[in-house]
Amino acid sequence: VHPALTALLEYGVSKRQVCIDGSKHLLGAGFKLYCSTQVMGDALSDRVMSLFSVANFEVAREGLEEMLLGAVVDVASPELEQKRAQLVREANKRTIDMQEADSILLHTLSTAEGELLDKPELVSALKTMKLDSSRMESALKRSLEAQEDLARLRNRYRPATKRGALLFLQLQRVEKLSPMYAFSLTAFI
Repeated sequence: VHPALTALLEYGVSKRQVCIDGSKHLLGAGFKLYCSTQVMGDALSDRVMSLFSVANFEVAREGLEEMLLGAVVDVASPELEQKRAQLVREANKRTIDMQEADSILLHTLSTAEGELLDKPELVSALKTMKLDSSRMESALKRSLEAQEDLARLRNRYRPATKRGALLFLQLQRVEKLSPMYAFSLTAFI
């Protein structure tokens, strides 16, 4: 980290103003300073680390395996990956629809005045919502079962993605020898 930036962070920012080279500058209410680096977190000193809120975007092995699994299945069996994505979208939509129906039901019940059973339109609406809710719930269960079946089919490719993730992580270590050996995940795939 450049010494001027370290000094700025340690001493220069106070009460929404920043002091640079002896002159004070006002900062807006929404001012935020974001810094990024290619330096690994363990290479930064404790003094510098204490000045920042650090977000580590390093790739975890499990996440990398899932990304590679999606890419491998998309190449080897594109219809399988498309079907999985469609099922996920449908399950999310059904979940949202069920939550909206629950919200409408609660609102209807909370705003109803008098005896609930004396209002035929309310009773009819409750029966309709109950029927719709049970249909959505059974469709959601079928969708989740289909997703589990697809997950079993996708797992056939998991050994290849484990080896691919291991290879990519090893290539990331080679980058420490020389930046010339840097590989992005897109280039690796």
